[in-house]
Amino acid sequence: NNGIGEYVSSLLKSLPLVDGFSDHQFFLYTPFSVSGFDDYVIRVVRWPFNFGWSRFRLGFDLIKDRLDVVFVPSHGVSFGSGRVVSVVQGLEYEAVPDMYSFGDRWFKRRVVKKSIDFSDAVVVPSKKTKNDLVDFYGIDESKISIIPHGVSAFDGDKADGRYILYLGSGHKRKNIIGLINAFSLLRSKYGIDHRLVIAGCSELGSFDGVDFRGVVDFDEKWRLLRGADVFVFPSFYEGFGFPVLEAQSVGVPVACSDRGSLKEVLGNSALFFDPFRVDKIAQSIFRIIDDGGLRDDLTRKGLVNVKRFNWLDSAKKTLDLLTYENRDNT
Repeated sequence: NNGIGEYVSSLLKSLPLVDGFSDHQFFLYTPFSVSGFDDYVIRVVRWPFNFGWSRFRLGFDLIKDRLDVVFVPSHGVSFGSGRVVSVVQGLEYEAVPDMYSFGDRWFKRRVVKKSIDFSDAVVVPSKKTKNDLVDFYGIDESKISIIPHGVSAFDGDKADGRYILYLGSGHKRKNIIGLINAFSLLRSKYGIDHRLVIAGCSELGSFDGVDFRGVVDFDEKWRLLRGADVFVFPSFYEGFGFPVLEAQSVGVPVACSDRGSLKEVLGNSALFFDPFRVDKIAQSIFRIIDDGGLRDDLTRKGLVNVKRFNWLDSAKKTLDLLTYENRDNT
């Protein structure tokens, strides 16, 4: 139910489809039993706690199995064997530090920097994240490979009603309160009759016209995406941004923050706003609702944009990096 989970699951399912996969033996290490990954040798490595599995427990099994390459999708392993390739999804805690507590920033910085130091290569999903690694941590650019994530679309029915949709966590960085304030302005100034549906996070309070759905399952997530009139993503910072691409993949126009990697990921296919300006968030959403021509244009451009993000391409580039020393750092 989060970006890293989507990334890991989609990549694991796509790697066996790449030419050359069968030339190697792949082990999948997990703290719990999994199914649906028959192309991998499954290693269930139990750990009684809900933290520290990859940093404190996993390394012993990696050493024991004497692997040639270790791929870490969430920058956590701190010891093991073989060549290590880790993934850094983003440095949000460095880019918007006031959105995180001192302890949280200290912990994330320590884990990420230690993982990068331990890694032979680092994968990032965007140029923005690569630049952040260089700017904040002074990482050698030759160590970093940009491999964008893919996006998948799923057909099915739509949720009912007229609504604006946000899908994501409730972290302060996601700017949910700013969105709710913008929605209030939409109702009072522009007189819209839409609801605001917020899915993926717990209820933050009671607000007129706002419907908190909590964490939704796979089918409900796509029902909500397909039925939305507008998808809005007001985040103060993103290293990539799965939800905006998922919305575009089902033909929903996007109003989006202009921070982090979002302009890089979306290009000219979304209507951007300053997430610190509630009036600009409201204005962008209303323009899409009110202007049918703009709405159709953004829908068309969004469907074109998502074609740039393919899981098979991501899997091929990942397999190339794992199996060869040469890396494409463009």
